[in-house]
Amino acid sequence: MIALIPFVALGLAVALESAEHPSPLEAYGARRFPPQQGKGRLPPLPYAENALEPQISAATVRMHHDELQAGYVRRAHALLEHLNRKTGSDRSELQLWRDLAYQASGARLHQLYWDNLTPGGSRFQQGPLQMAIQQDFGSIGSFLERFNETALAVPGSGWVVLAWVPSLERLVLLAIDQHQRETMPEWVPLLVCDVWEHAYVLDYGSDRAAYMRAFWHLVNWPVVERRFAERGGV
Repeated sequence: MIALIPFVALGLAVALESAEHPSPLEAYGARRFPPQQGKGRLPPLPYAENALEPQISAATVRMHHDELQAGYVRRAHALLEHLNRKTGSDRSELQLWRDLAYQASGARLHQLYWDNLTPGGSRFQQGPLQMAIQQDFGSIGSFLERFNETALAVPGSGWVVLAWVPSLERLVLLAIDQHQRETMPEWVPLLVCDVWEHAYVLDYGSDRAAYMRAFWHLVNWPVVERRFAERGGV
């Protein structure tokens, strides 16, 4: 019988298995990174680094993706390698899992963020997502206002996410601290906005409200709608 120790951090499934089975690192790479990128590699952007201008500059995208997100990806894989080699248990085990939750969640949230942006933005279409937003927030206008208010209220290191929570059977707004705190079990991220200062400081200084106005000009609504249609996880 093979003993498994499951761990889930924002859709990252890790299992410590015997040698004849895929390692946690291999499982992580297969599930969450494009096959051509290999293990520990940064997924490419879905557009050129200057494609989000003028709302988000190439300099911001380059720093944000090539340096910061790359660091989360690299450190998540390093932790997985370390845990895969680890034998026995000691007091360091708790901190390793906590570190993995932070790094892996940071890597995944950034990928969701890039994927739900598109050059020039897109039109919000009538359909199931629109109806769900109207049901749970009253109107599209109310949703946008509450999303913005939440984004402005999040401390300097965090995210605001429109998410679906199956057990509640409704949409919610999550004000995530760092990358992994203040979430809900089983939440499914639909629309992800990075409000860490590094996401906008080069372009807007400390004016997060200006960054949020720019954000709505870049949202890839077909991606958000597809995530809602799937709703089993992204």
